[in-house]
Amino acid sequence: MEDDNQALNLTAENAEGYYARGKAKAKIGNLNGAIEDYSHALKLDGDMSAAYCSRGLAKQELGNVKGAIEDYCHALKREPGNVDAYYSRAVAKHLQGDLKAAIKDYNQALKLEPNDAVIYLGRGLAKAKQGDISDAIEDYDLALKLDPGLAQAYYNRSLAMVQTRDISSAIEDCKQALRLNPNYVEAQLLLSRLEVPA
Repeated sequence: MEDDNQALNLTAENAEGYYARGKAKAKIGNLNGAIEDYSHALKLDGDMSAAYCSRGLAKQELGNVKGAIEDYCHALKREPGNVDAYYSRAVAKHLQGDLKAAIKDYNQALKLEPNDAVIYLGRGLAKAKQGDISDAIEDYDLALKLDPGLAQAYYNRSLAMVQTRDISSAIEDCKQALRLNPNYVEAQLLLSRLEVPA
């Protein structure tokens, strides 16, 4: 962060410097300071879509989901192919409970980046919350095909399998999630409930 401060001292009109310092502040948890720096960068360069995305993420972490969505929309106006903006806006809409809009943004992100397991994971969760369990399972399968080490996809698929009453598959997915992450508390709790004798 000291280098970024020096860069800002050299030229007070350096949007990239403010953006870099904002990223450094966000990394250490100073989200309000990061938002200030991203905002200053955007005053200097209003077309910096990465600054809109980063500011949106910081706002979202602070609970300002509406403000985050506005920033993601600004980023997409400036860079319509920004996968991070579509994905982040999908997550924010998901948090707001607008699952249909979230799925639409997850779909757009997948058109741009079809090999991203985390996007399939997010879309699967939104579909599961909508009650579309079979499509959710398909998304978890695709996520695991792309990233077999994604413990959360095994856990989420396990929850979906419980809803389809496929308890043996649910147990196996929980066990796999725990093999990948032995400290996965939710998977531990679910497995203990599933393995209770009837």
